[in-house]
Amino acid sequence: MSKNMLKQIDIYATKYKTLFFLEALFPTLCKKYKLHYDTPKELNQIIYRKDYTANDIDKTMIYHPVKNIEHHIKFRENFYR
Repeated sequence: MSKNMLKQIDIYATKYKTLFFLEALFPTLCKKYKLHYDTPKELNQIIYRKDYTANDIDKTMIYHPVKNIEHHIKFRENFYR
């Protein structure tokens, strides 16, 4: 994260005494202050409330937490085959 982006976050937080969801805050500040914003490919799979199957999981990516603990075991088993 750039020094300019951190500065804008600080200005916003100081002025409004709050922050909102990062998913909205970062692009909003970037657009307003003409900063560059990019989503790394590893984060493209973070989808809220998606029912993943073992075949959906790519161990090089990052995912939104899976609530069902039983699925964790199955997903891990697929990683180590």
